[in-house]
Amino acid sequence: HNHFLQVGAEMGIPGLLAYAGVWVALGGRALAILRRPSHFPYRAPALGAAAGLAAYFVYGIGDAVALGARAGFVLWLFAGLLVALTVPQDEASLPPHA
Repeated sequence: HNHFLQVGAEMGIPGLLAYAGVWVALGGRALAILRRPSHFPYRAPALGAAAGLAAYFVYGIGDAVALGARAGFVLWLFAGLLVALTVPQDEASLPPHA
């Protein structure tokens, strides 16, 4: 089974809706980083985190890693990294680019 069925079985419909909402929000963050200019200083690590989340999602379609499992922290690590790197910032607070 996949990760959506796993979450639905463990947390019910409200938990499944919240989990799906997290994935939608993370997808929006990944698209936001793709729209940033290529000289954005945190683009590469943010794209790396987005790629890690994409790999987790694709793997989770065929097999589930329970959210409480030891490897489950990878999802939240990449999610936190992606969100932290895509928080809107003032242009003045960004480091200068070459």
